Amino acid sequence: MVYNIEDFDLHMKECEDIWMHITWTGRLNKSKLYSIYSIADIGILPSLAEQCSYVAIEMMMHGMPLIASTSTGLNEMIEEGYNGLHIPIEESLDEQNINTTLLAEKIIYLLQNPEERKRMGVNSRRRYETLYTSEIMGREMLNVYHSVLKKIR
Repeated sequence: MVYNIEDFDLHMKECEDIWMHITWTGRLNKSKLYSIYSIADIGILPSLAEQCSYVAIEMMMHGMPLIASTSTGLNEMIEEGYNGLHIPIEESLDEQNINTTLLAEKIIYLLQNPEERKRMGVNSRRRYETLYTSEIMGREMLNVYHSVLKKIR
């Protein structure tokens, strides 16, 4: 996705009271990204549309508790209260939204409850190890291919 200066100006205006607490990193190489993951307290994914989120998988790999929307993929990847918390997507006839007040409340909850945050982080790592390692994902993809081949033969 390409952003232009108008997008940046809009985001800066939205963050007017807190912009000094935000770091705009731009694109990062893997080692810098993983360094940031290693010091982060919470992974936040307020996406309106996600299938299988590689970012969520990376965050789980680093043992981060997640706060994410109930978009199709994220809803399946994050077990409410186990490895993270959900933010429902609010839908009307012509738009989808994330309730930012509820999102803020869940962020504050995890920041103020370090034991709960740690428990969910441990569970995120556990979920990664049982469902999302490259070995497991590769094996499962081969199983899909084999099942398709059996059906067309």
